[in-house]
Amino acid sequence: METRGLTQPVHRQVPRKNSFTFTRASKEEELIDMNEERNQLADTAVVDVAPVTSVAEQPNKPKMAAITNEIFIRLWNQSEYVTDAAEAMGMNPASARARAAKLRAIFAKAGVSLKLKKHPKAPRKQKKSLVNDLDELERLAAIATASMPAETATQRVPSEQSE
Repeated sequence: METRGLTQPVHRQVPRKNSFTFTRASKEEELIDMNEERNQLADTAVVDVAPVTSVAEQPNKPKMAAITNEIFIRLWNQSEYVTDAAEAMGMNPASARARAAKLRAIFAKAGVSLKLKKHPKAPRKQKKSLVNDLDELERLAAIATASMPAETATQRVPSEQSE
């Protein structure tokens, strides 16, 4: 540390290796050097990896055509449940529900009446009840019995109080 006159010390930055604080003049050069070092390490370390394909060469998922508001409203009002409408449009049910709520809010804010159907909850799939299925109950009881560890002789002895 040097001093200018007797009042103000002058602080100099000492460059550190692998430091992420840069001076403005050397920031770009330091970043370029760091990237080159990283690339050299990656080139030497990676041997048994499939070749990298550019983004243009990678196969794309087929994208669904954009669903216009007109199509959305028609399909939404014609379907019985949210899941039916979403499936018909190729959407996630939560996304379809959110879009309907957004349309309702936009129309309400503009003061325009919009009649979008309020879908009832879809019925849950009926699970087979165990109470009325005696064959299944017996099968599960046999599995439970067979999966129990064998009792040892010490476990069978009743605990009696000795005098």
